Amino acid sequence: LSRPRFSIIAPAHKHDASPLIRALARCKRALETEIIIYDDGSRDDALLAAMQHTADNALAAIRIVASWTSHGRAAARNRAIAHARSPWILVLDADLAPDDDAFITSYMAAIAEATGPAVIVGGYSLAQDPGDPRFALHRWQSAHADCIPAADRALDPARYVFSSNVLAHRDVLSVCRFDETFAGWDWEDADWGLRAAARFPVRHIDNTVTHLGLDADE
Repeated sequence: LSRPRFSIIAPAHKHDASPLIRALARCKRALETEIIIYDDGSRDDALLAAMQHTADNALAAIRIVASWTSHGRAAARNRAIAHARSPWILVLDADLAPDDDAFITSYMAAIAEATGPAVIVGGYSLAQDPGDPRFALHRWQSAHADCIPAADRALDPARYVFSSNVLAHRDVLSVCRFDETFAGWDWEDADWGLRAAARFPVRHIDNTVTHLGLDADE
């Protein structure tokens, strides 16, 4: 693939991103993108081999990049973005699943409508959640705080720039890098969203993903 329409990056730490790879590869027009999975210091040869096997058997352009050292999600995202070749970059988390096989097509349509560097937020749903009662509390929180239609998100655009399903132009990501002083795997996304929304247009669309990595109630 010499010139991807946009790049898709997903950091992972001790997590098998194979389901995400397969889901993205099943999407329409997947061959027009590149998919970059960045393993942030898992140091697990079997895990890397499993993801590479999935990538080798998927009908898509996929790279698995592995770091020996874990630097946290903010740094992992910045490093994955550095590997991307397209002007537009879709930032995902590794434990998500697109809700529709037109997921990539919908983002391509949004790029075509953009008049310059911008942030395009797809949103979340619980459409594919299996309903396991062990995760009831997180599911309730997600339903009330995260799974918001685009029309409602657009009323307060900066508040709902969730960076685990957000398409951004490279100019946005160059000016507003993820803050690597957030050393773990939380809150750097909210910080990035507020800073990006202060400087660039934000558009909310309904192009959702389901979070399959809910935390257990305890």
